[in-house]
Amino acid sequence: MSTKKIVEDGLPTTQPYFLPLKPFDPEKFLGVGWKVIEVLHPRTDSILDATKIITKVYLQPGERWITADEHLHRIKASAADCKPQLGAADGRALYEEEGRVTLRWLNKTKGIKSLSCWNTILQDPAGHRSVLCLDQDSDGSWRWERCYLIDVHGWDASYPAGLLDEVSL
Repeated sequence: MSTKKIVEDGLPTTQPYFLPLKPFDPEKFLGVGWKVIEVLHPRTDSILDATKIITKVYLQPGERWITADEHLHRIKASAADCKPQLGAADGRALYEEEGRVTLRWLNKTKGIKSLSCWNTILQDPAGHRSVLCLDQDSDGSWRWERCYLIDVHGWDASYPAGLLDEVSL
């Protein structure tokens, strides 16, 4: 994408996009009774280098959707590819950034319209598992939601997993 186009879209031309990471407190972000029940691959990053964010869909050829448990199994099995999954702290940093500039930049430069943060498995007060997801609405604004890991809905390509192409600083 050209610098001229980025400026026309109202995005800063300075790159890369580095966002500070803070510990994720599920009760402060989601409400009383929420907790982290699993972190797939602990990371010690204090900064998210958003230029390294990529997405991955864990469907195999011919599949339209898979169960949440199968999706999680495939993510765990692919850990050997050395691409860390984004976690709830990453999703929170992206969402809470003023103007959501980095999310807009990811959309404009990489075509990313949604991300799921599978590195942090959450549990609500009723015991249901979920992951934090970020999604771009039709008007271009971004929202976060809890994507529940229930097999009624299944997982398709709508919410690709967010990963880091390389370990960030």
